[in-house]
Amino acid sequence: MSEIRISQRTFDVASDCLIDPQGELQLQGIPLDQLEQVLDSGFEHPVEFPPIDQAVLTEDTIALAVAHATPQTMQVAELVARRFLRHGNVADNLTIVVANQGSAASPEDAWPVGSDVRVIQHDPTDSNQMSYMMADRAGQPVYVNRILFDADVVVPVGLSDGIADMDSVIPAFCDQETRKYFDRLGPDEYRALVRAANDQLGVFWQIRLVCGPGDQLVDVLVGLSQSVIDQSCRRGSEIWQVPSDNPVDLVLASLESSVAQNWQNARRAILNADHAARQDAAIVLCTHLRERPPADWPLRRDEALIDDDEVTEVFRRRHVYLASELAQDDAEQFGFGHISESAQIQKLIDEHQSCLVLRDAHRVAFTDSPATAVLDGDYS
Repeated sequence: MSEIRISQRTFDVASDCLIDPQGELQLQGIPLDQLEQVLDSGFEHPVEFPPIDQAVLTEDTIALAVAHATPQTMQVAELVARRFLRHGNVADNLTIVVANQGSAASPEDAWPVGSDVRVIQHDPTDSNQMSYMMADRAGQPVYVNRILFDADVVVPVGLSDGIADMDSVIPAFCDQETRKYFDRLGPDEYRALVRAANDQLGVFWQIRLVCGPGDQLVDVLVGLSQSVIDQSCRRGSEIWQVPSDNPVDLVLASLESSVAQNWQNARRAILNADHAARQDAAIVLCTHLRERPPADWPLRRDEALIDDDEVTEVFRRRHVYLASELAQDDAEQFGFGHISESAQIQKLIDEHQSCLVLRDAHRVAFTDSPATAVLDGDYS
């Protein structure tokens, strides 16, 4: 028997019946008390870049650009800011700018940065925050956050998942119209314009975090932008890419961390679980959701789900169970089989012949379709 842990619950599964690609990695997170040491090492020996203390002058104005405010990115930004202060930079010349892409949490909720470090929330609708930076080949103007534009040094603190690179500066810190313009570009045009804009800002080095399930911080890379992006994406792909259509008849999927508990992520987790297993497999979604689904979630009427939606199709083909903090009537109203105790999940495991485990299933992507996840869900 193998013991698996998912969504703060522990279960026993027959080893020859278990597919657990994330568990096989035996990921070791970076302890909080060692994170500062890891960053110091990254600054002293960056990837394909001179030591950072040689590249940043004490009189430079520095902007730390955090596109996705999570506890991990804000914690790293805080430690980096304090490192600059220790090395002679002054607080008045140091700002953390947070775009909050794909996250409902405020920067303060994500991490309470110390009072000696200024934290600014980027607002893409506020023209007073913007500066004109450049125009692309088609003449489209690109506006970017004024603090980043004016800074001598722009340091992205970004996340990579190995499937879809999470742009650290552009277009996250642009105005609304520029963001919409990027959404209309093809992949090659998008990448070319991001590269040109980053060069214009002077984004030559950056910090990238790789997180595992439950937002466990497993790697921090510092160095030349493209090299760091490439290495962190390769590391992330080891964690998050899995094959599709696994030959199992039960999928245990989860939303692990507290910031991941929302229905957008639940929807993506269900769709990913559906893609991960054969057509007749049941799905158990393990969460700590407290709120009822939004108004546009498919409703059950007379034993049939209404609304023509991807999730509806999954419910029509499969049994989908929900472990959450919702009442039974609420869960069943929206098509779920209600689970209130871990023993019910263990019983389902025992009743099925094989089991696939997908922790933080909303972030999983597949080796046969490398852009399935993350893009329309929270990076949480």
